[in-house]
Amino acid sequence: MNKLRLLLAVPVLLLLGVYACHKDPVVSGKNYVEITFVGQVLDENGLPLEGAHIMAGVESSTSDKNGVFRLKPVKLDEKNAILRISKIGYFNFSRAYIVDDGSMMNLRITLLKRVQVGSISSSSGGSINIPGGAKLSFPADAVAYATGPSYTGNVRVYARYLDPTDDELSNIMPGDLRAINAGGEDGVLSTFGMLGVEITDNAGSLLNIKAGSEVELRMPISAEQSAIAPDEIPLWYYDQQSARWIEEGAAQRVGNEYVGKVKHFSFWNCDAFSATVYMEGHVYWQSTQSPVENAQIRLTVLSNGFKGYGYTNTDGWFGGAIPKDYNLKLEVLIPGICNNLVLYSEDIGPFSSDVVLPDIFIDDQVLEAVQISGHLSACVGGPVENGYAKIEFNGIHHIAFTDNNGDFELNTLTCQTSQAGTVTGYDIVNIQESNPTDFSIPPNTLDIGDITVCNSLDEYIQYTLDGVPHLIVDANAAIFPDTIQGNMSVTYIDAVDSSQNRITLWINNDNQSGSFSINPFFVFPFDVDQNNSNLTATITSTAPNVGDLIIGTFGNSFVDLNGNTHNLTGSFKLVRDW
Repeated sequence: MNKLRLLLAVPVLLLLGVYACHKDPVVSGKNYVEITFVGQVLDENGLPLEGAHIMAGVESSTSDKNGVFRLKPVKLDEKNAILRISKIGYFNFSRAYIVDDGSMMNLRITLLKRVQVGSISSSSGGSINIPGGAKLSFPADAVAYATGPSYTGNVRVYARYLDPTDDELSNIMPGDLRAINAGGEDGVLSTFGMLGVEITDNAGSLLNIKAGSEVELRMPISAEQSAIAPDEIPLWYYDQQSARWIEEGAAQRVGNEYVGKVKHFSFWNCDAFSATVYMEGHVYWQSTQSPVENAQIRLTVLSNGFKGYGYTNTDGWFGGAIPKDYNLKLEVLIPGICNNLVLYSEDIGPFSSDVVLPDIFIDDQVLEAVQISGHLSACVGGPVENGYAKIEFNGIHHIAFTDNNGDFELNTLTCQTSQAGTVTGYDIVNIQESNPTDFSIPPNTLDIGDITVCNSLDEYIQYTLDGVPHLIVDANAAIFPDTIQGNMSVTYIDAVDSSQNRITLWINNDNQSGSFSINPFFVFPFDVDQNNSNLTATITSTAPNVGDLIIGTFGNSFVDLNGNTHNLTGSFKLVRDW
């Protein structure tokens, strides 16, 4: 009999949030393994984000209308597999994961909205109050373009303060609080607050703090942490590329705030640094034949209330770095199930060396196991090898990816004895979806059977380059003012697929219908001679508001930098993201 793997709503390999769960945070001797990243990108309301660009190593993809993505297998460091995600209008995300050779890493990732909180004059400086209680103070003439030249003009400030006591912190923060201190030592952090900042000019070009200048930041000290907040605390900035927090400077306590100065913008963090030991264990449902995947492990430091979070993997395993010589409370719960009922609780520690915990068994009478399986068939015939089933019931949607035979299977837990739900199949390669298939529980073990995936998706950009067709779903599409083009509005489209095929169009249409020039533009794999190309677009449907559709066609010849002429034609139907 096969093991029953209890697949929960947010499959993520464990990294213990405020105390990052990882042995050897920076590895000198790398061991590369093959990993497949799959998952879902969400906004802060838990809604799917389409058009997010996901990259791991040399592989990349774009999330579809359900926020779902699936990368091709890629070789990465097993102890430092970094995933990066970007989307227009959101802060960039990166995080490093521990991975197993040949495994599939199923993630659910929340992106933070990039919110403008104010503006200042670069020449005179000024102060910006940030929702949540943080504050920035700019001196005069302290801003430059990210590429180096000084900037004089209006500065748009985008910022987000992250409350260290927020239970969602581990889901929305960049990285996992693995850090490198000023002495080059690896460790983990316990946070007293984070602040993410980006600044731009009116056209959206990235700015930063000018060399030799500093900006003062103030972060509130929460009431829950006031009694343990030190008088001085190190400042740490987040490095997107290495997925590490790097120590740089310090902040002083002034009343109920931390005050410090920074020389560049990123996410900044007021944190205490901890030595670590390694802990691991397993979580099972009733017996070792049923490992619980994606059970949330919540650790609380009993002396100060700091919390860390993580999730079990497909074998019910969890493990990583925890603070050395601290008494801890370990709790197990299932996110979104049974109102987040704590299913297991135990006081553990202190630990002065690495430890393997006894197996943890969950046998709660409130819960019932559910198994749903089925098969996806492509409209053109054969199995959907690169696809997934979206399974919705009890107010929660689950994603079950297909194997090479087109089969999918979901194992989960529920508190409800009688429920109705739907299954919808998706073919990532052919950009199609099925009609919803209804089901009822009980029975708790059911085979949905064969689902044919034949319906066209709502968004796409397709193009033919020198006779070779390409189809990309869920491109980024935006409309914004371009001061270089005489303050007119530009329609911007950017699309990339998992094979690195990419096309970027700047359509100078001032958000109007009709025929217009495209300049600049880029199409993989050519370097375009922008001055000797004649690409044009015909817009048939404009998008006055975010969420509206932009529809049109484009085409003509262009010349590369080697003097060769190429032909490019295509069409698009895309939702305006920004």
